[in-house]
Amino acid sequence: MTRPAKIPHLVYGDLDGKIKDFPELAMAGKSNSRYQIPDRHDLIELPAGSELFILPGRLPVGCDPQTGEPLLLEEDPGRPGETIQAVAAFMAPAHTAILNSAYQTSGNNAPLLPLFAYTSVGWLDGRFWVAAFRSDTDARQDFDQIPPPDI
Repeated sequence: MTRPAKIPHLVYGDLDGKIKDFPELAMAGKSNSRYQIPDRHDLIELPAGSELFILPGRLPVGCDPQTGEPLLLEEDPGRPGETIQAVAAFMAPAHTAILNSAYQTSGNNAPLLPLFAYTSVGWLDGRFWVAAFRSDTDARQDFDQIPPPDI
């Protein structure tokens, strides 16, 4: 199984809905209300058939790569003063999240989110990585096994 060479970068959504990475912070995940850098061996490439979501009204949390300290990213580093939003992955069937997406709700007007598994996601070496594992090895779960007309 392919693992990243190092911990991927934090990702965030800008005002135009584009997903960008912020190399100064490591991706973070959340478990039991605690933010943390995922273990590199708990990261897999974003599975085919997964989706990325921008989480409205939620700011991304990353971690200092040296200390592991959780840090809130409050504005677009490329466009100071502009609002950003957290990003999460919704993985294809047969995969289980290890860490939830790391974010902090911004204000009291954040919309309710649908009940999905919002998985921690980062970017490195031209691909997205998630804190997850494959929990069902049966190929029937693979997105490429479903004929497009049946979808």
